[in-house]
Amino acid sequence: MAELLKIADFIASECLLPIFFFSIGLDLVREFRDGDLRDLRRAALPALAAVGGVVVPALIYLAVAYGFGGDPSGWAIPTATDIAFSLAVLSLFGKHLNPGCKLFLTVLAVVDDVIGILIIAIVFSSDAPPLTVIAVAIGILVGIIFPPNLKWSSIITFVSDKIVVPIFAVISIIVSIFDIFTGFSNQAIALVTPIAIILALVIGKPVGIILFAWIGAHLTPLKLFHGLRVRDLIGTAALGGIGFTVSFLIASLSFADSLEVAIARLGVMVASVLAALLGIAILKLKTR
Repeated sequence: MAELLKIADFIASECLLPIFFFSIGLDLVREFRDGDLRDLRRAALPALAAVGGVVVPALIYLAVAYGFGGDPSGWAIPTATDIAFSLAVLSLFGKHLNPGCKLFLTVLAVVDDVIGILIIAIVFSSDAPPLTVIAVAIGILVGIIFPPNLKWSSIITFVSDKIVVPIFAVISIIVSIFDIFTGFSNQAIALVTPIAIILALVIGKPVGIILFAWIGAHLTPLKLFHGLRVRDLIGTAALGGIGFTVSFLIASLSFADSLEVAIARLGVMVASVLAALLGIAILKLKTR
């Protein structure tokens, strides 16, 4: 059983995940060429908010880890937002939301992905699966050389978001649960890491996003679009705490011990569910 799960985890990380990152590369080119990042002035404030959504969670994780004797190696885990899952939750509210909320979250998540890729490429360059960084580069090059056609680009996005990401998430969850249960007999599970991840994603993400959005809107010439106000973004910012895909990958790169990886991934799972529920609750209040 353990060997089968290791093989499944390897296939998910080395074969399926590169498809997801290839899709990100294509999306980046499309967004800069025809999408929300085409107007850099318009995209600047959500991009700044994305930076806040990376910095504050990392600081909260480090504060908890150092304060309670945890492992600071996982500081990058709560910096990622899963674009597919977060937008899927936001789409539940459809026309009841200001269209600027979806635009804001889309730009934020795209910039967040770029930062996540840079963290993987720079901080974990020696441990990162080679195909991950290569897949992003190929996706960008293909997008530049062959401008993304709506039909085949949509197919790749569909395969990535609806097939690859769910399969990777399910395999990661099964492997993590197995590693935790088999690790009970000989290791004490440290609660500091998952608690730090949960606090960083559920609290740090929205606080960082809103704080930097407020700074951008009030202390710089940057402006929000579609008549949005910073307080309108609280529910959307909460959805930024949905981690999953990139967070799972960073967890596997942050720790050498499989039990530590499993515990960190468990923290990401719990945090993502809590962030989704928090975002839904706030958005429901806003759309009443």
